[in-house]
Amino acid sequence: MQRVKKNGFIVWWFLGVIILFLALLLWLDHGHIAAEAADGGTSDAGKFMTITQSAKAYSKKDMSSDVVSSFAAGDTVMVVKEESDWVQILYQGESAYIKNTGAGLFADMENIEAADELEKQEQIDKAWIESYYEQMRASRMSKVWRGVILAVIVVAVGYIVFRSVHQQGDKGNKKSTK
Repeated sequence: MQRVKKNGFIVWWFLGVIILFLALLLWLDHGHIAAEAADGGTSDAGKFMTITQSAKAYSKKDMSSDVVSSFAAGDTVMVVKEESDWVQILYQGESAYIKNTGAGLFADMENIEAADELEKQEQIDKAWIESYYEQMRASRMSKVWRGVILAVIVVAVGYIVFRSVHQQGDKGNKKSTK
């Protein structure tokens, strides 16, 4: 009887290790998808505007922060938010800030066709990004479900093995007592 208990303990310990290993794999393979930029406040809604004079874009609302890009008069940027001192733009998918000097720093795009084309491209990009996020979310969920199903199978097989070892031990004990 002592041997049957020891075998049962080994089987359950082995199953526990397998389940922990599966959980660890799922946790390590769990990719996080962020729909926002690193600063957490980037919005992808805005208006395309033309810069009327040269300007520098900074990584923060501080002229001593890193310069992200320099723009010349006539360049087109997406203005996300205008404040009294700073204008937030979207540059290469990240927020950047241009010091608002007043005096008509920005003007509406004169070429309506170009503005319309940029807005259409923006909509296409948004749809593609949303589709990508949904695909990644579905892929992550399928991995989770595969792990759950595998864990259930391992537990079921382990239980069957445990029961058969336990029954074999009971039969051996009955024969030895006769």
